[in-house]
Amino acid sequence: TYPLSTTWQLTQLDSGTNGFNVIYQAMAGQTPTLSGGTTITGWTLFDSGNNIYRANVGTVIDFRQLYVNGVRATRAKGANDPAGFTKTSTGFTVPSTGTYATMNTWGNPANIELVSFSGWKSFRCPVASIVGTAITMQNNCWNNSQLANNPKFDTVKWVENAYELIDSSGEWYLNRSTGYLYYKPLTGENMTTAAVIAPTLQTLLSGIGTLNTPIQNIQIKGITFAYATWLQPNTSEGYVPLQAGFTYVGVHTVLNPNVSKTPANVTFRAAKSLRLERNTFTHLGGSGLVFEFGSQNNTIVGNVFKDISSSGIQIGDVLPTDANPTDIREKNTNNTIQSNYISNVAAEYKDAVGIFGGYTSYSTIDHNELENLPYSGISQGWGWGTNSYAQNNLITNNYIHDVMKSLHDGGGIYTLSAQPN
Repeated sequence: TYPLSTTWQLTQLDSGTNGFNVIYQAMAGQTPTLSGGTTITGWTLFDSGNNIYRANVGTVIDFRQLYVNGVRATRAKGANDPAGFTKTSTGFTVPSTGTYATMNTWGNPANIELVSFSGWKSFRCPVASIVGTAITMQNNCWNNSQLANNPKFDTVKWVENAYELIDSSGEWYLNRSTGYLYYKPLTGENMTTAAVIAPTLQTLLSGIGTLNTPIQNIQIKGITFAYATWLQPNTSEGYVPLQAGFTYVGVHTVLNPNVSKTPANVTFRAAKSLRLERNTFTHLGGSGLVFEFGSQNNTIVGNVFKDISSSGIQIGDVLPTDANPTDIREKNTNNTIQSNYISNVAAEYKDAVGIFGGYTSYSTIDHNELENLPYSGISQGWGWGTNSYAQNNLITNNYIHDVMKSLHDGGGIYTLSAQPN
């Protein structure tokens, strides 16, 4: 395992030249891992009655996921579909009885998250304050979740991220104010020997070229990318989806659309003739892999994507200016996604998809297996009627099963807008 304290950055200076490739490859018989995680030790029993342990991680690092012995633990949450929450113009009123009747006494209310499912959207908004029975939500998250002509944040699917919600084994909570991390072990887990990893880096690998000097002719084979996070949902922006892992941020209006892509923990931009083969992307808090802005003739073949908070693979861009760029070098074209295995992605942001293609042309999505997904398997296209350069995209011979397990209005293969041929 190679722990990364900063992003591994590749630029056009790392490109292969004169017909040669630069190849980063696992040695025979080895399984190298590039990790953005911090190992957490020093656990002590904090609450013997409830078997809750704690460790001090300090107040500098932040994360949204925790892994114990290689398994994603559950951030402290209440039961699904709790009764008694009533929506108001600024949030909700709490139930008069039960677990949430005393929410106004809970610690760190601004770190509490409310989750909601509506149609094809899974919202996550942080609380601003709880006074009496009134929960006021943070902005811009709440305002963006109430946009006209959209499914809205209307009901509470569950409440998350409060110490008071640790009631089941395998749950954890980070008190960002004190730096204490709390965890209730599963049966048989020994906190003196358990491998506990908090993902603290947001980007493991970044390969950024320019239109004049793209990053090109690089191959990456047999490497595992693991333990990275994504922290926007910890802010007042929260997570307000438009669709398929794209969110509203800032002050969003119909006349001033402000849409942001869920970033990938491995990102390539203005990249040409790259090949990613037989790598593993796992335990990630954003999307797994993205190729964007002028990425052409790249191949993603034989990789594994599993246990990822958002989408597995993203190709292409979605802003209005991306639909028909005046400089054809900005187009995302002739990219191949083949023979990949994608399982249990969109683990946290349920509206994300296995493979996403935005404005792209001549892409091939072939012989991939996608399974165990909360929403769509493959989503190709963007723009709701926009005339774009999207054309000649092939989706062939994929095995897609056990999808649409949480949300609605999607499918095994979901296509959107005009895409000739």
